[in-house]
Amino acid sequence: MEMYGKDATPEEMRDRICRSKGILGGFRTAHNIIARSTKDPQKLMKKGLDAETLQTLGYTMQGMKALGYSDASLGVLGYIEQDTPSSQTISTEDSKGEVGLQELIESGQNAGKIQSAGYTIHHCKAAGYEAREMAGLGFELHQLAQVYSPSHLRSAGFGIIELKTHFDGAELRGSGFTSKDFKNAGYTVRELLNLGFPENHVRTAGYSNNELAQEGLMRQTVDRVRGSI
Repeated sequence: MEMYGKDATPEEMRDRICRSKGILGGFRTAHNIIARSTKDPQKLMKKGLDAETLQTLGYTMQGMKALGYSDASLGVLGYIEQDTPSSQTISTEDSKGEVGLQELIESGQNAGKIQSAGYTIHHCKAAGYEAREMAGLGFELHQLAQVYSPSHLRSAGFGIIELKTHFDGAELRGSGFTSKDFKNAGYTVRELLNLGFPENHVRTAGYSNNELAQEGLMRQTVDRVRGSI
């Protein structure tokens, strides 16, 4: 891991590892490839994602099985039966001596303990856990944004100012944020118009007369008022 930068965060190191394999989209793209290749392990091998690399990225044998990989597929990738998540200080174990994701979450373990056992946020999402639950366990927004949509994250309590660093304007608009939300998050009149907000929504978002006039909206408002007199 040190070869990828000792000062990098775990997420940055995962991204660097994936890009070093030619996966330009980084870890998020790599996970999509991994999740969709359960029947074609050779596809991962061609990307340089063998068992050693996958385990470095956080994909233990148990985690790969949770994604749907068979024993035969795991054998192709180079996993061996001794590969199990490290329980460290966690005492909850299943009948095989392995710590299961469900057991970890239901016993109240936080994000740090879950990740130390070999599970990523991708495993949590694949297991059906909601963004709100994972945020409550301490997963950070940059992790949640890898797998959850802005709509789910908005429902989990995250605001547009937090989400704008992870999603583009079109994605945020599709999640239900209003023109006022966008204005308060620093978006300009022009940006709202480009996102397809109706002009009357932009006019009532809280922009100054000068800001509206620069985009030709103030004159239309004045003309309508005069026409109603």
